[in-house]
Parts: sequence; C-alpha cells; structure tokens
Amino acid sequence: MHPTLATIGSYSDGTIYDNAVTQPNGYWIGASVTVTPGPQWLNYTGVVTNSGPGWLKVSLPNLTSFEQPKAGNPFFLSHFTALEGANQWYRDSSGTLHLWDAQSDNPGSHTVEVKTASVCLLI
Repeated sequence: MHPTLATIGSYSDGTIYDNAVTQPNGYWIGASVTVTPGPQWLNYTGVVTNSGPGWLKVSLPNLTSFEQPKAGNPFFLSHFTALEGANQWYRDSSGTLHLWDAQSDNPGSHTVEVKTASVCLLI
C-alpha cells in the first residue's frame, strides 16, 4: 500500500527516462506502471511494453497535453520480479498470484487465505 516511488527524469513519446532503472533489456516488460503525471492531481496506470537500462517504454491511457508525464513526476512499477522479501505478493493481469511467503519456501505447502471486500476505500 506504500510503494517506493521513483521520479521521472524526462518523458518523451511514451518513454520514461530514469537513471535509477538499471535492469537489463526487457526486464520490466509486462509490469504495471502507475504515474502521477502533470500537476499530480491523479494517477494513471499502464503497462511497460519495453525496457532497458535508464528507460521504460509505457502504454498509458490517452492523456491530454495537461496530463502528460514530465520530469519530477513520481511513478512506481509493479511486477513479480520486484518482490524483495518475505510477505510480499503480486497478482498479474491473468489472475496468477505470485507470493513470497513468510518462510521463503513453496507457498503451495501452506494454506493461503485472502480477504475480499465488495467495497474498498483507500485514503
């Protein structure tokens, strides 16, 4: 619920440039990217379609010129490759749950329970 935010170095033609992105070519393909563009009053989520050291090619919804990402805007990535330790999880677009359980072993040997809610309010 409290992701580590990165900062856009620059943005051009659907590509986020950030020197903190150091992973090899293709590492972030398929990741969700959430950007708080422009004047930072709302978020947009898209998909990383290609990546390499220092850059992420992203597919975002159609944005007006006022909402275009710019240098200094925060963003974060969500992908199973970003799990860093126990008690973290990621659910991909196909519905597959990637889980790093507390014991750091195969979660298939444990009972995994998930809360559900028909309504959720995030503040």
